[in-house]
Parts: sequence; C-alpha cells; structure tokens
Amino acid sequence: MSEPQPEKKQEEKQQQPAPKPSFETERKASRKFLLGPVQTFIQWMPIGGSGWAFVSFLLKQDWFMAVLMFPVMCVTVVWAAYTESFLTRLQEISKQRGRQDVDSLVAWLKNLDETIRWQLAGTEDKYLKCQGEACLFYTTEGLPSTFKPLLKNVFIPLELSGDFFRSVDGENLPMPPGFQWDEEIVKIVEEKDSLRIWDILQRTKEYPQYRCLAIQAWGGYGKTTLLRNITYVYSEKLHRQYKAPKLIPVLLYLRKWQDVIANEKLSLIDLIETNHIPNIPGGEGLKLPPNWVKSLLEEGKMLVMFDGFDEVKEEWRKPISLWIGKAINSYSRSYFILTSRPAGYRDYVSENRPFRLFVKPFNREQRDEFIKRWYRSRERLISAKVRDSIVRKEAEQKAANLIQQLDERSELNDLAKNPLLLNMIVNLHSYIPYDYGNISEQIKLPYKRTQLYREIFRLQLGDRPLVKQINMVLPPEKSQKVLQKLALNMMEEKRANIDDKLLMERLETYLDPLEITASSFLKQIEQVSELLVKTDKDYEFAHLSFQAYLAAVEIEEHTWENLLLENHQHSWWKETILLYVEPQSNPNNLIRKLCNIGSITSVGIAYE
Repeated sequence: MSEPQPEKKQEEKQQQPAPKPSFETERKASRKFLLGPVQTFIQWMPIGGSGWAFVSFLLKQDWFMAVLMFPVMCVTVVWAAYTESFLTRLQEISKQRGRQDVDSLVAWLKNLDETIRWQLAGTEDKYLKCQGEACLFYTTEGLPSTFKPLLKNVFIPLELSGDFFRSVDGENLPMPPGFQWDEEIVKIVEEKDSLRIWDILQRTKEYPQYRCLAIQAWGGYGKTTLLRNITYVYSEKLHRQYKAPKLIPVLLYLRKWQDVIANEKLSLIDLIETNHIPNIPGGEGLKLPPNWVKSLLEEGKMLVMFDGFDEVKEEWRKPISLWIGKAINSYSRSYFILTSRPAGYRDYVSENRPFRLFVKPFNREQRDEFIKRWYRSRERLISAKVRDSIVRKEAEQKAANLIQQLDERSELNDLAKNPLLLNMIVNLHSYIPYDYGNISEQIKLPYKRTQLYREIFRLQLGDRPLVKQINMVLPPEKSQKVLQKLALNMMEEKRANIDDKLLMERLETYLDPLEITASSFLKQIEQVSELLVKTDKDYEFAHLSFQAYLAAVEIEEHTWENLLLENHQHSWWKETILLYVEPQSNPNNLIRKLCNIGSITSVGIAYE
C-alpha cells in the first residue's frame, strides 16, 4: 500500500475540525468575560456625572463651568488608572490566599481524620497499659530481695497530714527526725487528723489548690511507692472507687531526667513524648496522635508526678524548680504532685509552690497489715502446697511471730515505723531457718539484730545512693569508719547528742582535709544517708542503738574488749556489750571474762 503524498496529508489536516475547548478553558473565558465589564464599570463609574456635565458645558459654550469641571475629569481619569492596577493586584493576592486557605483546610481535615482514627484505636488504653506495666511490683530501690510481690497485694495506704513540727531554726519537719520515738510525740502524731491521697484528689473541684501538691517525708517513708500506687490505680481505671477525677498519669523520676531538663531545656510536652513514653515498657512502639499530650495538659486531664526533687544535683535544683513552676503555670488546669525530702525541698525556689503535705510514719495497724500482706504474697509464691488454707495459715503464723517480737522490742518497733526499714526487717525474718510446726519458738529476730543493722548501714551509705545516682563524698566503708569513731567517742563521754561545733571539730580529726571537708561529709550523712539527724542545735544518731552498734564494731575491729569489761557495770554500756557479743563477733572470750568477774551484772549480761 503506497503512502499518501505530503500535499494530500496537509490538505486532510486542514480539513480536520478544530478541537473543542475544554471545560476549564471555557470556565476561564466566561470568568474573564464577566470580570472585564465589572472591572471597567468600577474604573469609570466615577466619571459618569462629571463626564456628562463637562461635555454639556462645552456644547453650551459655558467656558467657565467647563474649566471648573476639568479637574474633576482629571481626578476621574487618575482613579480609573489606579483602580485598574489595584483590582488586578487584588485578584492575584486573592488567588494566592484562596490556595493557602484550601491547603490549610485540607491539612486540618487530614489531622482530624488521623486523630479520630487514633481515638478509635484506643490510644489512652494503650498508654495506660504501658505506664501501668512499669508499676506492677513492690520494689525498694537499693534493697536486694529475691522476692518482688505485686504492689496491689502489699501496698498500705499512707496517711498524710498538713501539720508539721518546727525545729529551733524554723525548719518545717514532717515528723520528728530519726527513728527514736518519744511516746508523747507518737501520741500527738497519731491523734492528728489523717488524710489519704484520694481524699485530696476527690476534693479538687471544690479546692483547685489541691491540683498541685508537694509531698514531703524523710527517706524510706514510701513517697515513691505512693506515686507508683497512684499510677497503677489510674492505669487500671480503679480511681472510680475513690471518687477521684479521671486522669492520665505520668510518673517522672527527676533523677533520671534531670540532665535532659537542665541541659537540653525540653518542654514538659517534649519530655513526656520523646523521653518518658519511649522508656516505659512497650512505649517505644506506641504512636501518639498529633498534640495528644498537649491537649490532655491544656484540658486538665493529666496527672504529672515528679518524684525525688531532693535527688536532683544541688547545682540543678534551682533551674529545675523554675522549670517545674513554669509547667505548673502553663497547664494550671492539670494536676501535679512533687515528692521530696524536707532538706532538698528547701532548694525549691519557684513562685508556683504546691500545697504541702507530709507523710506520717506507720502506726501499729499499718505495720501489722503490711507484715500480713507481705507474708501472704510470699507464701503463695514459694509454697508447693495445693490448698490455699494451709498456705494462708503458715503465712499468718510467721506474721504473728514477727509482730509479737516487734511489740516486745521497742528499738525494733521504732525502726518498723519506717516502711523501708520494716521491709528490711520482714525480709530478714523470712530467711531465718526453722523447723515446720514450731514457728513461734524458733524464729528469733532479736538475736540477729547486728545483721539487721549491718544491712541498714550498707543500704543507707552505699546501695540507695548508688541506685539514686548520688555521688557520695566518701565510699561506704570509709564513711562508716568515721561514724564508728564518732559513736565510740560519744559512748565514752556518755552522751546521746553532740552540739554542731564540737561535732565539726571531731569530724575534722577523723577526716583527711585533703580528701574531704567535714561540712560536706556531714551534709551528706544528714541529708542523704540520714544516719545523723539535727535536733534543735545538736546532732544525734537516728537511733541510739545505731550509736551502740557502731561503737561495738569499732571495739571489735581494734580488739578493745577491756573497754567493755571496764564499763560492764554501767547500764549505758549494756546495749553496746550485747551487740558486741552477738554471734557475728565471736564473743567467747568476753563472755568467759564476764563470768569470771562473778557479779550479778556481769553474769546477767553473759547469759542475756
């Protein structure tokens, strides 16, 4: 088949009908057709009256009036030129603004769609599950234990109070310092009206100031455990039984995030979204809808808990307190709880000061209930017995045995008012070997008191500061040796307290001035380890038996048994002698010498 000639192709191309204009082309042409006359009308509308008047005066040869109308004509022509540029530019700007508004609308609809999809996916439930997983167990930082009960099974609600004691220098104390309790003070503390955290939260609508709380207590009184329990209750949606407001809990450990807050200067929203949530169990895979945290904070639906302000480095406490105050001010409808030891809280400088509450020590009912719950949980975990009644009976017997011993020994009962030390006592009691069937006669905690005290000092001087990332000025062993020298010196002088000036002089003789200053050492022993406490203008050991124990250890290390023999007739030395002759000290020689003395006092101590 032959190809068509070029001339023929050209002829056919010319005969083809022109393509029909598209709809868009027609729409633009119509728009131009309409806008043209409108724009022309706006431009020349002012010339209407003045233009006809000018022409009329010219035809009538009324030159005077025509001259008068001529400037008006000029202004009209200028108006026409001005409006032409004005309307053209306005049209261009309107087109651009219209495109921007449409883009904004589309973006908003997209975010709305994404938010709705995440709400349907249950973001709150997913987050609550992750946050709750982090608070399942009852744990004590720095206290080694092979048994971790569920928090819900052993938690004892803490009693709070707005009342406080005041020291001689004006410092507000949430309770008498240390572990030695005067009966009169105990009675006063127990008679004070007590509140629990849920009593406070359920009254926040009536009293908005309760939305922001500062809970203070000395170390070991359960501040962190309280916040973990609040978090768990909200994560399980159990707050309804306390008639508390519905809130999303966020538990932030300040010692963990202090560096990020101080150096990176993140906002509260960024801290929660980019740091906190990815670090809780399962949180690294949790995707949040846009502005989820911000919306909850602004709407007053979030409870932010800052734990351990006293654990923040001293040089960072001021800026971090200002940062916390700013967050409280920015989201005043939300809820905040800050915990701290009293000494550390003195460095909180923000004007936005929370409403202060203090943790009360365990009373007898709380003490006994903790012991019973702890043993029930432990026996269920370790027992191979099938019948729950048998497990429950054994747990009740062990708990009753420990409770009886605490009631009989006042020095142990004093320690048991502190939840941390009570936990240590229960752990120690649970590991004492015995034959089944005769629990009450065989588990004798008092004979292991030196072991308990040894664990307390290791915990307070080493383990807990290490876990809390607090740099101590001396290693635990050196710190204890300094305290041993001080304790023995105070025993020899028969003093239970020492004024601050004399204390500083003694510490300076015990410490190497090139290694550490006496003031820095005392500050940490008082505020971090809390083994020395300030009462009025004097210092004393947190419990008198601590002083006796440290003196006994110092005597054992230097084999100064003659010092004990010289003072055995004085009741002041009895506690030190008893702690010295406990099994860990191999006291056979001392006992033999006491028996050889033959006095009622010496023989009584030897057989006690």
